[in-house]
Amino acid sequence: LQWPMFRLNLDNDIERADLVGEKELTEENGATISKFIEGVVPQAMQMPCILLLDEIDTGKPGVLFVIQRALEKAGLLITEDGGRLVNPHPMFRFIATGNTKGQGDEFGCYPSTRPLNVATLDRFQAFIEVPYLDTADEIQLLKNEVPSLSDKLAGQMVQFAKEIRAAFLGGELFTTLTPRGLVAMGTYYTMLEGVMPNPAQALDTALEMVMTDRTSADTQQRVREIQTRCFA
Repeated sequence: LQWPMFRLNLDNDIERADLVGEKELTEENGATISKFIEGVVPQAMQMPCILLLDEIDTGKPGVLFVIQRALEKAGLLITEDGGRLVNPHPMFRFIATGNTKGQGDEFGCYPSTRPLNVATLDRFQAFIEVPYLDTADEIQLLKNEVPSLSDKLAGQMVQFAKEIRAAFLGGELFTTLTPRGLVAMGTYYTMLEGVMPNPAQALDTALEMVMTDRTSADTQQRVREIQTRCFA
């Protein structure tokens, strides 16, 4: 979209003052005065930009009530600043991202997330589920990040990632392989290829570092089965 974007990572410690702002004591001409300092939400709302509320399902539901009026395009009322109303710029937008769709952690993989208040969710008028990339696009992503990988090996790595994800969704594994992990695997392989006795050992070590050693002992055999099939 070519819009400026500000990313706010929500966590369990984010409070109203972080979003809206608060009064601070400052010194001016030798006198101490109280001055309201705007938080990230009113600052962003006055600009043509996107405010990305990243990992919104880790935010406190009660604190997120702060933005409800703003999500209704009715502005942000700052009671701490004498009831000042901040009207949004016509080209300002909220976007929120999360791994649980606001319903809570169904896989047990996202600690500290929680179900969001339905009233907050209702004010987001569009929901978009973003799946993993298709095979061709993910191979291109991997090749862009690790150009020295051969087309064949990049394809094998992507197939390995897809089978790991399928096993995770099927309840066979308790961890998955994200595009971030896939790029790490390719990067480690290229680093190890020049120092290991042969490419097969470099690949095996890269796979261990990124995937095998992070899985529980009772599921490592399943990972090795997938590895054997994909890199035969």
